[in-house]
Amino acid sequence: MREHKYVIIGGGCSGMAAALQLWKLGEEDILLIDRGEKLGGVLNQCLHQGFGDEYFECDMTGREFALQLSEKLRGTGVKVMTDTTAAGLSPDGKVSFTNSDGYFTVSAGAVILAAGCRERPIDGTQVFGTRPAGIFTAGQAQRMGNSGGYDIGENFVILGSGDVGMIVARDLVLRGKNVIALLERKALCGGLERNRRDCIEEFGIPVKTQCTAYRILGSNRIEGVEARHLDTGEREIIPCDTLIVSTGLIPERELLEEACAGGAWPEWLFLSGNCDFVHDTADEAARDGEAAAVQASEYLKTGKRPPQGEKVRGVRGKLGPEERVCLGCPRACILRVRDGKIEGNACDNYDRSVTV
Repeated sequence: MREHKYVIIGGGCSGMAAALQLWKLGEEDILLIDRGEKLGGVLNQCLHQGFGDEYFECDMTGREFALQLSEKLRGTGVKVMTDTTAAGLSPDGKVSFTNSDGYFTVSAGAVILAAGCRERPIDGTQVFGTRPAGIFTAGQAQRMGNSGGYDIGENFVILGSGDVGMIVARDLVLRGKNVIALLERKALCGGLERNRRDCIEEFGIPVKTQCTAYRILGSNRIEGVEARHLDTGEREIIPCDTLIVSTGLIPERELLEEACAGGAWPEWLFLSGNCDFVHDTADEAARDGEAAAVQASEYLKTGKRPPQGEKVRGVRGKLGPEERVCLGCPRACILRVRDGKIEGNACDNYDRSVTV
């Protein structure tokens, strides 16, 4: 079995930043794997500005941000494997992965999990009706339009006002599409203030707050959305041929189930980036990757896991019998169920909690 000192799972901004930081620290024998055709992850489909202000001190697109990091990696001894999917992470530090050459297992001294996050699909929301063509997550719409050049519709309704949803709404308007409405169940739009200003206000995109999609209309292709106003209970039909769903992100932590099967958090395992918790910006996720690299390096040098400090978010050990991890929003709060009451949630989305 092949052994590596460090294995990094995920080649987005956080994983690449972690690999670069390890190399800067004088570390060697670093393996970085990513399931995509090239490094960068979701950054490769982000053609808008707003990346790199902090990390590179230069405003750039997401694709440029990814290219800068990958170019820096070319000048190092980090071994990179793309088109490679991590399939398992055992409690003894063995990483299994698969690619076109077959199925492999390597042993690692330290593993940095930088797998990013996934979008919550419409099946994870309480929307009734049919499931016709013309329904996409915001990331899917972004990828198909920016990377694939596909035309996915003309008249759009967007469910959810997160950063990605607002950016996709602006991109659609710039392509000459009609964004009929952006629906937000809370009283105010979510996401960063700069995106609300630059995407929603600057382009005059209609926003309906305290409003959500109640039912999908249509058979072969979506024909409209029945929206429900949460403050009044009234419903209205909004005709459209495409629905974009932007209802939250969930950290990709499936590999933790096997890694933590022994009951405790493995000392050799470090989370970074959006796999740890969903960051507001790619710059922050990259810095988080650097922090995880420093911790992993210190662990292998001293044999002791360094204190996590303020970086601790989400799961960091075996949950108690009364504890749950909330997936209702990106915060991933640790909830406690006591006497039939739920405590520890930072918002009102605790009803989607699951055990990790």
